[in-house]
Amino acid sequence: MISNQVVNQPAGYFSYWCYTANYTGYIVVNVQSSTTTQTYARVYWNAYGINYDNSISVGSQGTAVFPVLPSNYCVGVGNNNLINGATETITITYYY
Repeated sequence: MISNQVVNQPAGYFSYWCYTANYTGYIVVNVQSSTTTQTYARVYWNAYGINYDNSISVGSQGTAVFPVLPSNYCVGVGNNNLINGATETITITYYY
């Protein structure tokens, strides 16, 4: 979906990418941050009466895995910094 995309963010900011999943599967978000340990990955979707919204701390480098049902969904990566921004390298993969 995206591979090694570099994102520069202000403090407390999330970047989002939205897609459509045609099959049940899972989303793997790999993040490396050169500027903060306060990095999070988030996925949200709504399908079959289920509202899924979850975020996982990935620190300065980590991987988060999220389930997904057939639906439109969004993946976010961001930081909880109060003052300084963050620079992150992001890879998002959808497996089904």
